[in-house]
Amino acid sequence: MKIRLSSFVPESIVDGEGIRSVVFTQGCPHNCPGCHNQKTIPFEGGKLVDVDDVVKAMLLLMESEIKNERFIVISENLSFKEFLQQTALALNVKPPSKKASNTMLALGWRLDWLHRLFTGRRRRLSKQMTKSARSITAYDASKLKNALNFEFKPMQKSIKETAKRYLEDLNKSTP
Repeated sequence: MKIRLSSFVPESIVDGEGIRSVVFTQGCPHNCPGCHNQKTIPFEGGKLVDVDDVVKAMLLLMESEIKNERFIVISENLSFKEFLQQTALALNVKPPSKKASNTMLALGWRLDWLHRLFTGRRRRLSKQMTKSARSITAYDASKLKNALNFEFKPMQKSIKETAKRYLEDLNKSTP
């Protein structure tokens, strides 16, 4: 199973009494006044990583002598195209075949904004999401790999496992 990870803090005294490890996931619909994690509110952003890898990294870091360090937890850098193609294949559906132009994306997020305005439903496409889809960002987890001799689950395996669970749940709920 994958989660959209914003960040991981091995030791924190900010988010409650005592010292704790904190996992910040990306995307929050609440928009609480005074939120001290503003960057985690948008559903876009963060990085996809298998939840098993996040838990494994957390446990290894908590058991280690490593203190006051930050780590990037990502198994590999996939483009949106690669991710969507692998996901479609795992779900046995046709992958997207048309490339969305900058104009199409700009029109899309504006129409989605209007849809939200009139229906009150959560947005599916934002300006930031279209910007992220057009950009190429690479993350490097070598610090974590080297410090803990850490090996990530390949994203293709994670996608296949998640798709299998999704299809099983879908078949259970369909009469």
